[in-house]
Amino acid sequence: MKQNFIFVITLLTIFSIVNAFPRQFYKRDTIFNPCTTGSPDTITVTITPDPLVAGPNVFNVTGTLTNGTIDTGSELLIQLQDDAGEVIGEPFPFDICANVTCPATATTFSLQEEIQIDTLPEEYNIQVQINDADGNTLACATST
Repeated sequence: MKQNFIFVITLLTIFSIVNAFPRQFYKRDTIFNPCTTGSPDTITVTITPDPLVAGPNVFNVTGTLTNGTIDTGSELLIQLQDDAGEVIGEPFPFDICANVTCPATATTFSLQEEIQIDTLPEEYNIQVQINDADGNTLACATST
């Protein structure tokens, strides 16, 4: 009986010690969904490498805009956010008209942009927006 008791105590002690070690969970594949703010159009976003790393990262953004006009001054905006929705660091704006003939309405587009990230926080979300020249959101996707 004493042997069983000692075995159980030893087993519980080992489980307690192992459970006390801090573990870092690594993000798995990044999945993008429409923004919670109600995006007029949806876009598809893929990133390479996935998940993001410190250094160069490539974003491929595709979609079809049915609302609004892409005109001079329209931008693709990529930003990292914390869980409260606050922007982490500086956003990455890109001129859409550098890759798409402007003005454009009801257009299918495919954009590829590279961003350089110096350091990554442990927890973050990615938001990708297509904004018109007036700053109105035409399409938006956020990572989970």
